[in-house]
Formats: sequence, structure tokens, C-alpha cells
Amino acid sequence: MVPNHETEMISRARSGDQAAYEHLYRQYATTVRSWCWHMTRNYADADDLAQEVFMRLFVKLPTFRCESTLRTWLYRVVVNCALMQFRKQKRTSPSLHSILPRETSLPNPELPLEIAIPASAGARVIIKQALQGLPPAKRSVFLMHDVSGFTHQEIAQRLCVSIESSKCRLRRARMQLRSVLSA
Repeated sequence: MVPNHETEMISRARSGDQAAYEHLYRQYATTVRSWCWHMTRNYADADDLAQEVFMRLFVKLPTFRCESTLRTWLYRVVVNCALMQFRKQKRTSPSLHSILPRETSLPNPELPLEIAIPASAGARVIIKQALQGLPPAKRSVFLMHDVSGFTHQEIAQRLCVSIESSKCRLRRARMQLRSVLSA
């Protein structure tokens, strides 16, 4: 499952080889920051979260069993760190019904959001705000499936949930987004 080169780098990093840690960091830094930004939708929070993820990589790498790729394991660390960050912050999002204009609606609720909503700057802001309003569990499945292209099987494996749970969360996320965007 894990490529030989990656297994070698993990072994070297576990042995205390700083160059191996740096290699793993350089290999995954952009991906981890992207995932963090998708979870937080805030660059400062994403940088803090990415830093936390790489600190966990440094500390917890000896517990990594190499049953999956390091990328898969790191994604789960990102999700866990983001959920812990959300719990700590207890942020409340403003009601999107008070932000969105009444005339914002989807022409066909069955169309994907990218097709149904024009790509204007205002629409992108509205979509980003709607995504921020989703609970983290729904948002992560929505982003993994509809934005990053993961299959339900991959999502279920990465989030440690059933395939049915992944499908249910995606369906509920889409329904919530449609109701917010059509209000």
C-alpha cells in the first residue's frame, strides 16, 4: 500500500533523521495547507492548523503503522485537528439567511453548484459562506467528494465512517447548501 520510497523516508524519520522529516514536510506541505484552508476557510487559521498537523506528524510518526499511505493518515490528522480547533473556538457563524439576498436561488436544485451558480465574485463569496455554515462533518465529506474527487469508499476509509454514512453526510450537506442558497 505504501510506496517503498515513502516507507524508507518514514523509517529514516522515525530514526531521527531530520532530512527525512524535511523531505516528508516538503512533500506534503502544500496538500496539508490546502486541506486546512478547505476546513477553516481562513488563511491564518489554516496556517495554524497546518503547523499543528506537522507537529503531530513529528510526535506521532512512530505510531503510524504504514497500513495506508502517509497522505491518508495526514488527512485524518487534519480532520481531527480541525474538529478540535472548532471545539476550542466555539465559533458561531452569522445566519446566512441574513446575509444572502432573497433573489439568490438555484435554477435547478439537481444541478451541481458549479453549474447552477454563476462564477461571479459575489456568488463565490455566498458559496464560501454557505460552506462555512455546514457542520465540519458534512463540510469535510462535501469537500472531499465534490471538490477533491474522493470516492465514498475513500472518504469512509479516511474518516473512519461507513460508506452509507459518507453518502448520507454528502446528501445532507447538499440539501443544506441548496436550502441556504435558495432562501
